[in-house]
Formats: sequence, C-alpha cells, structure tokens
Amino acid sequence: MNETILIILIITSIVAIIALTIVLLYTLTLIRRTSIVMKKVDYFVEDLTYKSESLNVAVEAVNKVSTYVLSFDSFAKKSLRSMFKIVSENRNYFYSFADRLKDEVEKDKKKRTETKKTSTSKKTTAKKPAAKKTTAKKTPAKKTTAKKAAK
Repeated sequence: MNETILIILIITSIVAIIALTIVLLYTLTLIRRTSIVMKKVDYFVEDLTYKSESLNVAVEAVNKVSTYVLSFDSFAKKSLRSMFKIVSENRNYFYSFADRLKDEVEKDKKKRTETKKTSTSKKTTAKKPAAKKTTAKKTPAKKTTAKKAAK
C-alpha cells in the first residue's frame, strides 16, 4: 500500500513538473510576443508624435481660426455672454497678443525716432554743401608774406 501511494505521488509529481515546464515555456513565448508587440506600439506612438509635431502648427492655426469664427458669430448675434465666454477662455492668448502688439509699437516708435534723427542729420549735412556751392563767392586768394609763413 505504501509503495502504491509512493508510485502515485511520483507519477503526479512528474506530471506536475511537465505541466509547469509547458506553462513556463508558454509564458516565455507570451512575454516575447508581448515585448514585440510593445516595441511595435512604441514605434507607432513615436511615429504619431513625430507626425503630430509637424501637424501641430496646422492644428493651432485651425484652432485660432475657429476661435475667430466663434467670436464673429457671437458678435453677429450680439450675444455678449458668449463673447465674454470666448474672451475669458482665451484671455491668456489675448494678453500675449496685446503684449506683442505693445512691443511692436514700441519698436516701431524707436525705429521712427531713429530714422527721423538720421534723416534730419542727413538733410542738414546734405543741404550745407549745396548751400555753400550756390551762395559761395569766389574771392581771390590772400597773399601770405614770408613772416606769416615762418610762424
């Protein structure tokens, strides 16, 4: 009786070892396949991000145009609530746009003052030689004496 129980335990342990080996091999192949799939998914996501970077500018432009269309629509309907809603949703954009406009106006003012200064200095320098040529009278050269030349 003890021998039969011992033989049954040995047979069941051999079957269990074989089953564990099969499960282990199956999990290894499953892990390998999932790693391959994960690499493919990673390449796919990387490709999408690369393409989305190139399309990002177009998407931003479409977003801005749609914002303008919505604001025009709200202005056309004279619905102040919707207009305030659009402005409040995009206030950071409007603030940055206003800051850029201020910077551009300041740069433009500086350029204008610089061009006025350079143009007035050019005009005065350009007029002086012309004025001398037209109003200058020919005077005979003064004779220098030897004493003055020696000094």
